[in-house]
Amino acid sequence: MPSTTIAIGREQRQTLHRLVTQHVSGIGDVIPMIEAGDFATAERYGLEYGEDLRMLDDLGWNPDDARASFPLTLPPDELIEALKRLCQDAEGGLNPPEDAQRSRAEYDELIEHFKRASDLCAELIDAVDARVDAV
Repeated sequence: MPSTTIAIGREQRQTLHRLVTQHVSGIGDVIPMIEAGDFATAERYGLEYGEDLRMLDDLGWNPDDARASFPLTLPPDELIEALKRLCQDAEGGLNPPEDAQRSRAEYDELIEHFKRASDLCAELIDAVDARVDAV
């Protein structure tokens, strides 16, 4: 039976690592949600952050991890859901508000990052789907 685990290279890993760490930076928002009684939202975010942290286990926590290959080991259904969510995050970032503090070069780099991330997530979803279909 073919494996449903996929591996990504360093460049793909860098893009995905940046996207995941950007998302997980909001983990501190969960406690205020609980304190406000918004348990359903806190639970949803908790599940998302759990996926993010497990993905970081695969990607390596060090932004400069020197490995050449990074197997993504989340179960296929969870990996697809996480990638869809991250893709939506990336697509949402394609139109970030431009502010006076951000230079045009920074803004252009940010847009390029979100475009690469969106494309990568879509590519990985297709790859996981193909592996699942082959099983």
